[in-house]
Amino acid sequence: MSYGFDEKGLRKFVMRPFSWLKQHYPELAGWLSETSSYLSAQALCEIKDYGDCVLVNLFTDQRVYHINACAGAEGYLGLQDALRSTGAGNDWTNGPYSKETWHKIVCDMLSCELISLARRDNPTHED
Repeated sequence: MSYGFDEKGLRKFVMRPFSWLKQHYPELAGWLSETSSYLSAQALCEIKDYGDCVLVNLFTDQRVYHINACAGAEGYLGLQDALRSTGAGNDWTNGPYSKETWHKIVCDMLSCELISLARRDNPTHED
């Protein structure tokens, strides 16, 4: 079931609370909760119900991560991101609706947020 499209041709959705995600996508809600040990997963995400799938948005200073999920026999889990400023795109993980795909998505997000350290010319300890 889909909610259809609006007059601009965009898919209609309903904003949902985390409790709804726990009921309709319990695995994804659990994975989100596992991943966010310092803050409640409910405080970290925006949930859009499109009827036949859900979009969970996670925000950082630089990016918005879009996690697309469709449960069921033909389940799907995928990641897209958008820079809050302009930038080149990335090739993100997608695959079956599974914990293995979730872990790959988390690794993709983490690798995007990590930054390289500047090396000192005269380190005081061996590398």
